[in-house]
Amino acid sequence: MRGRLAALALTLGLLLTGCAAGERASASEFAPEEGERLEGLDFSGQTALGEDLAGRDFTVNAMALNRRGKLRDPFGGREDVRGGLVRCVGEPDRRLEEDALRIMRCLRFASLLGFGIDGPTAQAIHRRRWELRAIAAERVSAELTKLLCGGHAAPVLLDYADVFSVVLPEIA
Repeated sequence: MRGRLAALALTLGLLLTGCAAGERASASEFAPEEGERLEGLDFSGQTALGEDLAGRDFTVNAMALNRRGKLRDPFGGREDVRGGLVRCVGEPDRRLEEDALRIMRCLRFASLLGFGIDGPTAQAIHRRRWELRAIAAERVSAELTKLLCGGHAAPVLLDYADVFSVVLPEIA
């Protein structure tokens, strides 16, 4: 149940933080400070929202609720949350090519939530692992630290050792 609640918090735009071998996780809402404006965001129409959801990295992050509480889920994120699965929106190679840090984000979600990773997404992660070399070390380090705090880090580390050897060549 705890994993499902964490996934729900994640999909509703909450940023999960915290550590302690997966025992604790606190959530803080990702929202602008009072008086702060978010420039360039326009959710005035269905098209804008659909385009925003289509540009998300993973299906569990590609859902939205309207003011009446109706779920918009064009990529099956709800079913992936229920099934405990992290899956790219659209074609995985293309999605990971847009930002290679998504490789680490995917592995972090699997570690924190205990989710599996969709087959085509996992294959793309293994193929594109070398692209992590182009990402700033600070960004990779931040994701890796969060991943290591997950209660399910061990299987992720074992299953994706080739990926971790790119960012930690000492373990290769």
